[in-house]
Amino acid sequence: MRKLLSLILAICLVLGVCSVFAGCDPDGEEIDPNKTQVYVGVANSGVGRAWIDELDRIYEQRNPNVQIIVDYKGEELSSGELKRTMSAIRQDVIFSNNLIMNDIIENPETGTLLEDITSLVTEGGADSLYSKMWESSKVSMLNYGTVEQPKFYALPFFTSHYGMVYDVDMFDAYELFDLAGYRGLDLQDGNDDDTYGPDGVENTYDDGLPATWEDFKILLDVMVSKGVIPFTYSAKDRGYQNRWLSSIWASYEGANDYGLLTSLSGTDSDFGTITPQNAWQLSKQTGKFAALKVAEYLVKHSTNSNGNSNYISSRVLKGSSHSNINAQVEFVNSYPASLPENGEQMKPVAFLLEGDWWENEAKDSGTFDDCIEEFGDNGWGYGERNFAYFPFPKFKGSYETDGIPDQVNEMTTLGDNVGNQYAAAFINKYSDVLDAAKDFLKFCYSEEANAIFTQITGMMKPFDYTMSRTQLDALTPYQRSLWDMVHDENSKIDRVTGRSRSTIYYYESGYIKNAFNFAARIPGVGSDVGAKIEYPLDDFMTYKSELMTAENYFNNLVAGTAQAGQDGINEANWLENLGDYLG
Repeated sequence: MRKLLSLILAICLVLGVCSVFAGCDPDGEEIDPNKTQVYVGVANSGVGRAWIDELDRIYEQRNPNVQIIVDYKGEELSSGELKRTMSAIRQDVIFSNNLIMNDIIENPETGTLLEDITSLVTEGGADSLYSKMWESSKVSMLNYGTVEQPKFYALPFFTSHYGMVYDVDMFDAYELFDLAGYRGLDLQDGNDDDTYGPDGVENTYDDGLPATWEDFKILLDVMVSKGVIPFTYSAKDRGYQNRWLSSIWASYEGANDYGLLTSLSGTDSDFGTITPQNAWQLSKQTGKFAALKVAEYLVKHSTNSNGNSNYISSRVLKGSSHSNINAQVEFVNSYPASLPENGEQMKPVAFLLEGDWWENEAKDSGTFDDCIEEFGDNGWGYGERNFAYFPFPKFKGSYETDGIPDQVNEMTTLGDNVGNQYAAAFINKYSDVLDAAKDFLKFCYSEEANAIFTQITGMMKPFDYTMSRTQLDALTPYQRSLWDMVHDENSKIDRVTGRSRSTIYYYESGYIKNAFNFAARIPGVGSDVGAKIEYPLDDFMTYKSELMTAENYFNNLVAGTAQAGQDGINEANWLENLGDYLG
């Protein structure tokens, strides 16, 4: 019997399985029976786990009767998995990177699976989490009430903005700032604002960058002439390219108009009053057309002898083998590899299309360490590179060249988790330590904890909080560029966070995602009836037909099952597909 027990214990220890015999948590920490255990599930979301380990340490130090047990997970914490397992899992507090709110709130099959934390969010008056929450989050899909009477089951995990990353030192070395020919927002060459950047304000984060799409075209051609490849991005996960194009769409329309894509209620500057019944019109917002024109231009305007774009890395053409990690490696290595002392092995890449967290991923995957190993410890390590956020320019003076009317919105609009999926933190309704779980979650959103989270991850929480000089100095140059961009009172930055708890998002998400994304069928492209296309950059590269234009793309938008000739987005089709859920 003793041998059998020893064998069982050995197996438990080898497999790392918690059991009544081993008495351990997922990391092997011994369970203290004299303390209250709060199990915390954390999704692998590009922010790593160092932040939660530090908050765990601080909280336990101040609360000696509580033991925080962190379980670092992956897809198990998506809403699709949680709605099947929530009542059985032991996690009390969960940080998920893939939450579809309708799956676990007001679900007709499972009911509400999350604990109501409204009091936790609103208590404290002027010092409450709600008072310090960014306005864009107060109207987000996490608020199941109204701005005046909020109701929360979850809090935003972090903010995430998709955009262009660039290497400031590479731009300096190749003299890519303040280019001749830039006209600025006033479209007049030789005036003071030519090099003020997209915000049109001197001495801000975007000085020296192109202010308009027409100026950006000049930058692209100068890059090619100097042997610089403008873009790389993941070809395996095509969502990266569409999220970037959607950010262009959002900045053209502005937070109010773009936010209507998820609220389905309000006033659009072109279409007037929007209700769920007529929201189909939003699929034809001009910002969407502008994004399509950008995709077409990047692929078709300047090509090499093989007919491929000079503006996009040839590695993107490898398709699924060029993942987000591969794109990060290419971007990080390209500048040092281009230097004469390193043999000019490859051309430098100017822009990486990514989310705020990309440096964490690149660090964890060994990209920066490998770069040092190959090119020497010459400032190529994590936190040493002078990366920064590159705001997409405004559309001014582009009507004659591209048919894009001048945009009215003056703000650079950052889209944060727009859509039906969200990165969120919440409490399991079935937890048997609700009071302790709520106390820990509240601590994780205190001003102190928010600053620690940003210091360690470089990511921001959508709340007003300050960071010490030491904490700011701990950020990488890229992370600091994001913080300064958002917090500089002179920067023209706006945010839009989708509110999408409408039942039509839950029951007809496929149709909605098509309607408010980039799905289309152009007759004669790919087939007589038109192949379904959804990823403009890929599609312009794949289909070389003369019919493949931004205008034809925009005029042949489809949704749902995309049967040609039946589902062009219009009032009749909208009502036919969504009528049961429009009320």
